[in-house]
Amino acid sequence: MKILDLTINEFTDGLECVIEYIHWEHDGIKGTTKLKPPKTIFKPLEQLTDDEIIAWVWATDADKIAKFKRNKRLARKISFGELPELSDEAEQAKKDYWVEWANARLTQHVLLDGQAEVREMQPTGEQVFNEDTMEMEDVLVEVVVKRAIEPVEEFVEQTVYSDDLEVEPTVELVRNPLVVQDEEERAKALEILEKYNDR
Repeated sequence: MKILDLTINEFTDGLECVIEYIHWEHDGIKGTTKLKPPKTIFKPLEQLTDDEIIAWVWATDADKIAKFKRNKRLARKISFGELPELSDEAEQAKKDYWVEWANARLTQHVLLDGQAEVREMQPTGEQVFNEDTMEMEDVLVEVVVKRAIEPVEEFVEQTVYSDDLEVEPTVELVRNPLVVQDEEERAKALEILEKYNDR
């Protein structure tokens, strides 16, 4: 990776020459990484090395850079009007994307069912000495890992207006559009997993 240039804030919050953006080039791809404002640790600009700045880019944008590289590999020129077949690599990228989306969608709770609260015992990072086992043990605390969510109403009222201005609007019960969308997306997710045999 090559650092092209930096965008700095000359003076902010008592600090001079704070790097805000790093502009870089890597494997023919140019990009920009936005850094978070410094908190407790601040190294003056004149003391920074290329390796340190590059490490910040990777720590912040490794996933983005990997995506850029993947997209560049999948880019190619075609004639207008041509509809090319996807390469094996593109087909795999397509599968990976939709399988990930489908799995993520199906892990979400069903709106009509709601979600029960889920608690787990998790370590706090502290340890205490157990005199019975003569070993150090983690201190555990109960943590809510999933909050309770009330079910969504399946039917909602909808006001229906007539084209005839003399006819009073009526109120009808219809299936909640949120429920309909939830069911459609879940069905699509199942169809994707069946298509790619990932169930």
